[in-house]
Amino acid sequence: MNTGMTTTRSAPEVWLIGKPTEKLSMARLPSKGVVLRRLLFHHLEENQEVKTDVRATATAVLEIWQRARIPTQRIDAVERKLHKLYNEYLLLKKQENRT
Repeated sequence: MNTGMTTTRSAPEVWLIGKPTEKLSMARLPSKGVVLRRLLFHHLEENQEVKTDVRATATAVLEIWQRARIPTQRIDAVERKLHKLYNEYLLLKKQENRT
């Protein structure tokens, strides 16, 4: 069913989370959705491997938390949580077309 709206490659929409974002806002702490959008930006737009995407996103998130002077976990624990979040998203995406 065509609704008359056109979609361009410059503005891809990712199922369930919206448009991937390149930068995280420094104005407030990022939510899981914002972090996942950043991770998918690296993965989809820059065609990098998931491992390097997770590392780049974890570094950006830790930088924000350190600027807010909030105690954080080690980077390997943050990467493990991000990888788990990404895998949960992939499981949801598999069920996208089920009723």
